[in-house]
Amino acid sequence: MYYAINTIELAKGQDFEDFPEAGNNKFEGIEGLEDGNVVDGKGNATPFYRTVTVKDYAEMDGNIDKKAEVLKRVTVIISYKYKDENKTVELSTVVSREV
Repeated sequence: MYYAINTIELAKGQDFEDFPEAGNNKFEGIEGLEDGNVVDGKGNATPFYRTVTVKDYAEMDGNIDKKAEVLKRVTVIISYKYKDENKTVELSTVVSREV
């Protein structure tokens, strides 16, 4: 849960202009927001894997008539193994452009 919350907070700290445009669902080249193995605060690899996706509000079901590039939904999925079972934690938040 900590890694998911930390990633959401990193995403919320980004300028809205740094968010992927509609149709591009991944942060690219932004340290701490890339997909892949999670690294702890000391640079050590952890057994957790992170996926970060961004979807424009206008692309979501039921919102196709809305203006694009105003709201984005950021979803973080942390995957890990626990007693030979695959587990995941998923968190989402909505980020808006400042008016």
